[in-house]
Amino acid sequence: MVSLTDSDSTSDKVLSDLNRLSGASSPYLRQHALQPVAWQPWDEEALLKAQLEDKPIFLSIGYAACHWCHVMAHESFDNPEIASLMNRFFVNIKVDREERPDLDDLYMSAVVALTGRGGWPASIFLTPDLEPFYAGTYFPPTSRYGIPGFSQILEEIARLWRSDRSRIQTQAAALTDRLKHHFTVVPASHMVEPETLVDQALAVLAATFDSQWGGWGDAPKFPSHAAVALLLRNGKRREIPHYLHMAEKTLECMAAGGIHDHLGGGFHRYSVDAQWQVPHFEKMLYDNAHLVLSYLEAWQSTAKEKHRHITESILNYVLRDLTSPEGAFYSSEDADSEGLEGKFYLWSYEELQKGLSAEHLAFLKKHFSVSEKGNFESHEPGHEGLNILSAKAWIIGEPWDTIRKILLEKRSRRIRPGLDTKVIASWNGLMITALAKAAFYLKNDVYRDAGEKAGHFVETHLLSDEGLFRIWSDGKASHPAYLEDYATVTNAFLDLYQCTFNRRWLALAKGTGERMIHLFLDKKNGGFFTTGEQHKHLFARMKTVHDAAEVSAASTAALGLMKLAWHCDEPAFENAALTVWQTGAPSAQNAVQGHLHLALFADTLQHGFTEATLRPGCTAADLEALLEVLRQEAPLNTLLKLERDPESSDDATAPPQTNQSTHSAVYLCLHRSCLPPISSAKELRRRLRNASAD
Repeated sequence: MVSLTDSDSTSDKVLSDLNRLSGASSPYLRQHALQPVAWQPWDEEALLKAQLEDKPIFLSIGYAACHWCHVMAHESFDNPEIASLMNRFFVNIKVDREERPDLDDLYMSAVVALTGRGGWPASIFLTPDLEPFYAGTYFPPTSRYGIPGFSQILEEIARLWRSDRSRIQTQAAALTDRLKHHFTVVPASHMVEPETLVDQALAVLAATFDSQWGGWGDAPKFPSHAAVALLLRNGKRREIPHYLHMAEKTLECMAAGGIHDHLGGGFHRYSVDAQWQVPHFEKMLYDNAHLVLSYLEAWQSTAKEKHRHITESILNYVLRDLTSPEGAFYSSEDADSEGLEGKFYLWSYEELQKGLSAEHLAFLKKHFSVSEKGNFESHEPGHEGLNILSAKAWIIGEPWDTIRKILLEKRSRRIRPGLDTKVIASWNGLMITALAKAAFYLKNDVYRDAGEKAGHFVETHLLSDEGLFRIWSDGKASHPAYLEDYATVTNAFLDLYQCTFNRRWLALAKGTGERMIHLFLDKKNGGFFTTGEQHKHLFARMKTVHDAAEVSAASTAALGLMKLAWHCDEPAFENAALTVWQTGAPSAQNAVQGHLHLALFADTLQHGFTEATLRPGCTAADLEALLEVLRQEAPLNTLLKLERDPESSDDATAPPQTNQSTHSAVYLCLHRSCLPPISSAKELRRRLRNASAD
């Protein structure tokens, strides 16, 4: 195939004039650069083109690992006849949702408002004034599955634009007004107590829990870090075994199911069935970061080694397969390889029979239900007779360890799914937090070094005098960062400080948090906008507290600012954080399950953090003894800092000074009540254990 950069090719030059995606920073957009559709990136030129040509806009939003995005691309966007309709009647804009979460959030709200559900690809039709009037997700090229065909939709909208435009404009204006109202969050007329939302969330989780397979509600099922954390913390604190059971049952069923990559580690994005057996096979960095924290907290709460095993297997997968040479983390692995979803992860019975001994094959048949006819339930062509490794129960040890090594080696010879190599600030922040916490609690220097290396990458390549950038791709930073980026990076720098006690990370966290308040805080009504002063705003500047495909950026920001307030002893950080609660809590009560991260923040407001200030003594050994107790007994959301000698250097990176005349001690505060300094490891352990039962 001739490259688009080949200036001697006339046909390629014409294609380049029509399709402007070849120079895009997003690998996902570049996947569409050779299609016959005259794709435009979202920029001033494309928007002006719609105005000047008086055409509606077809906006397609997706991401590199999205299976149904690839299906629609192949069926419709590669189709010359459909492309001709698109080019004749529309200005066609392609957006990577991971680069532009603002556009994705705004227009996905239109998809949900018009259809009652969301998902990707998002297919939205806009007026030249950018107001949505028709939307959906995947459309087949011709009508099937009860879904209208994309070609028919194009023709009908083109006809209405010519013959009944006022009808379209009226519908667009009404929907736009509705969305503006949806994104307007103001201080409530009444206060909600944090324990009220926490209790409501726990009640909803108990009522919707799937007692057979774990998780909540019906298929499709997604992992929920906030649900697991709420249940683990309240189960232990309130001594309610059922809360702990719901969290553990969910984690165990997920680890046993096909959503978990039993060979290579890591988890796929979600399961299409209730049993966690049949996943959509994309692997996302942010999902795996949250799952590290879920399994790590489960290990802390139960001391069961299987939870630690999964924690380590996820991190080992990320460090092996999703880490750039510079130490940053890539975004995702595709669901598809060789044109078939899940092909990299599925096995024919013949493959297993040839590669394994009779004893090992019998083990897979017994514990993973592999069979000659296949156990993978799918209606897609190409999946017939294939098996997925989905166990009846969580398995560790022999002979599985040997079988796993054999199959992993065989799988390594296959063509891997596509890798989206762009680096996203917010997702890197999440993984840095996961590594830093795992490094501290598991006492693992490899995880600490990887977290610090990624932190240095963010500092060096994504932070500048102008602020934080969201994207690093092809050696360049781009796209001013959003609230979610500032929030997760602030938390990541704080967690690196708590893991290393290097004050440089604390200084970076403080600076990032201060800039976040400056750019995103609604200084009139409270709460945080998802876009900053540096972004161009459309018909609505969004301010939300609900969770969507990713967790609430506002709740993440609030948690980070509460932590900063303690570390820096600056109430302004806490005051900004509390406005998120004041503006968001009333609406959260009406849809608790969509606000679980706000409920997790409410849990922190209700009970406070476990706060531990370490004062180094005359030897490193007694300080290490206290740290070891904190690793074993302190909750995952404990705040840690190392006391500095007031006469030591003001250099933020200076190492802590030991006091040559005293023993090391911990100043421990529990439930907003501080205790006398504790120098005995035994006494510290007793205090922490008693606190967890209070």
